[in-house]
Amino acid sequence: MKIILKAFVDNLGDAGDIVDVANGYANNYLIPQNLAMRATKGAVADAEALRRSRLKREAVEIADAEEVKKGLEGRTLVITATAGEDGTLYGSVGKRDIAEAVVSTTGVQVDHKKIVLDRALKEVGQHEVGVKLHREVIANVIVDIVADEIIESGDLESALEDADNAAETPEVPAVDADADEAEVDAAVAASADA
Repeated sequence: MKIILKAFVDNLGDAGDIVDVANGYANNYLIPQNLAMRATKGAVADAEALRRSRLKREAVEIADAEEVKKGLEGRTLVITATAGEDGTLYGSVGKRDIAEAVVSTTGVQVDHKKIVLDRALKEVGQHEVGVKLHREVIANVIVDIVADEIIESGDLESALEDADNAAETPEVPAVDADADEAEVDAAVAASADA
C-alpha cells in the first residue's frame, strides 16, 4: 500500500515521503498512530507541500543544532564519583549523570535520551561521549570521571566494620520476671543512661 508519511518514521522515511509498505503495517500501526495517511491523488499534492515545509523547518533545526554543537564540541565535563584504588567506580556514571553535567557546565538543556552511550561508565578517566542534538548533528564531549574519594580495600573493610558496630543496639539488662513495676522502670532508665 502506498502511504504518505506525516512524521519521521525510523527506517522508513520523513514527513512528506511517499513509501510503499505492507497493508497490515499501514492499517494497524502507521495510520492509527497518525504517522501516515493513504496516498490518494489529492493527498499526493499535499505531500509535496508537507515535504517543502519539513525541509524548511529541518534546515532551521539543523542550523540551531550546529550552533549548539560549536559550544559543546570538545568540552570536558568533570564528574566526581567514589572509586576503589584500582580506578573502578563504586556504582557507575550513566546518561542522566552526563546530561546533568552538560547542563551544569554549559547551561545547554539536554535530554538524557539524547546521550549516545552504549553502557554506563565504570572507570575513572576520560571517555568520549556523543550528544545527539539532531538526527544529523552529534557533538562529542569528553567526560572526565575523577575519584572524589579513593577507598583502599583495607579502608573499605574497616569502614564497613565501623558501620556495623555503630548499628548494633545497646543491650538491655535482664529483669526478673517476678519484679515489680518500679524495678522494671529503674532497669530501663539505667540502660537509657548508659
